[in-house]
Amino acid sequence: MTGQSSSSDHVATVGPKMWGEFGPGAVGFGWDLALRGLYAHLRGESFGPDWQSTPQAGEFMTLSSRAWGVAHEASGALAPVATAAAENTAKAYVPER
Repeated sequence: MTGQSSSSDHVATVGPKMWGEFGPGAVGFGWDLALRGLYAHLRGESFGPDWQSTPQAGEFMTLSSRAWGVAHEASGALAPVATAAAENTAKAYVPER
C-alpha cells in the first residue's frame, strides 16, 4: 500500500534535524526502553525512576544505542553517519559515559 499506513505499520515522524542527530535511535531507543520496562513488569521486577542511574541501565541504553547504529548502517547509512547518530543517542541518555 503505497502512501498509506496499515494497522500493522509503526510510523514515527521525525524531523530532519532530529534524524540527522540521532538516526533511527531517535524513536527506536524509546521502543527498547518500553519493552525493557514491560519485561521487568512481567517478571515482577522493580523498574522505578531510579533505574536509569544504575550501571545496568547505562549498559542497556548504550547497547541499545549501538544496535540502532548497526541497523542504521544496514539500512544504507554511511558507517560514520550511523556511528555518530548512535553515539549521540547514547550521550543523550547516558551522559556520564
